[in-house]
Order: sequence, then structure tokens, then C-alpha cells
Amino acid sequence: MTFYTYRVENKPVGVAALRTDKGKTGIVRWVHVLPEHQHKGVGTSLMKHMEREAKKVGVKKLKVVYVWEKASWAKDFYIRLGYKKGNSVTLPWGDRAHVYEKTLT
Repeated sequence: MTFYTYRVENKPVGVAALRTDKGKTGIVRWVHVLPEHQHKGVGTSLMKHMEREAKKVGVKKLKVVYVWEKASWAKDFYIRLGYKKGNSVTLPWGDRAHVYEKTLT
């Protein structure tokens, strides 16, 4: 897994993790941005960077795993970036989460 950070004045304000195996699908494990830096393009920049890096190693599709059903802001974020809702899972404690997917072109 590769971790990416977004820095402002050399301080990390966002982090994302990407797993790319030898297969054609990459997994975005998470994207987190400090609240005071949200809605400023940090998350979008991290996602676009990971998409470019994934393409470099031959990844054809990215999946974002475990986007919580209740996290409407996260679902909206991935949809704005062109991701589509895929499979859903019910976690052992009862919460539902979704996978969002995007074919890289």
C-alpha cells in the first residue's frame, strides 16, 4: 500500500492510501482531509493523483472500499469524481457500507 499526503506550508492536511497489485484493479483504502482544509480541493487532488499513479502501473479500475451508508458527504464526493456505487456489505455491527468503482481511461 502506498500512502500519499497533501501538504500546506509543509504540514500534512490530507492523506490517502492506494493499493495496487499486479491485477487490473486498485483499491483506495481511504482519503482523509483535516476539517479546516475540506472543500478546498485537497481530497480531489489526492484522488486525481492516485488515479494517475494507478494508471502508470496498468490499473484499469479503482475501487473505493467501505464508504459508510450514513456518510452522504463521502458518497457525494466519489460520485462527483466519476465513481459509481457497486456492491454493498452489512458489517458485523450492523452498519452498511458500499464500494464505489471507476474505470480509468
